[in-house]
Amino acid sequence: MRDSKDLKFSIIDDSGILAVADAETYNPFVSENWTYIGLKRHFKMAMAAKSLLVWECGDGGDEYRVVVRNHFSDAKGFREITGAIEAKSARLHLVSYTALTMAAQFADEPIPNDMEADLAFEVDAGTLGIRIVQMFDPTSLERPLDHEPHFILEWQSGSAPIWTSIGWETDSDHK
Repeated sequence: MRDSKDLKFSIIDDSGILAVADAETYNPFVSENWTYIGLKRHFKMAMAAKSLLVWECGDGGDEYRVVVRNHFSDAKGFREITGAIEAKSARLHLVSYTALTMAAQFADEPIPNDMEADLAFEVDAGTLGIRIVQMFDPTSLERPLDHEPHFILEWQSGSAPIWTSIGWETDSDHK
């Protein structure tokens, strides 16, 4: 297990959808003319392969503060979800929906892109459980204070449920 110091990240996304990916195994390209339905199908296949976890933030998008820690805690928030990812490279990346869609459309657009390359964190290689705790009610006008996280993302070695849909999906097929 690595040092237990919390890592703090800030990620911007206009759509209110975030992800964590193993950039070594996640193949982001879909098609130059992808549709949201096709992109969701692509995400579901990647989540089944344990190379990606995608979740809706429940609001219209913003700058999100994410605390990453290498153990599950008793942190409580508005809601939480746990899923499986396979970390082949012992490194995972936070990814915005904007970056996911650019990489889905252009075969030469990597995950992570240059703007999000610093959103990486070291993990133990192998199968991990990822616990995501949303610390605020996205339908409320109250927001976390500037020093408080929007999400806590925790990981630990071991199995977890494989996601069959986007986490907390409220979706229509029209993002």
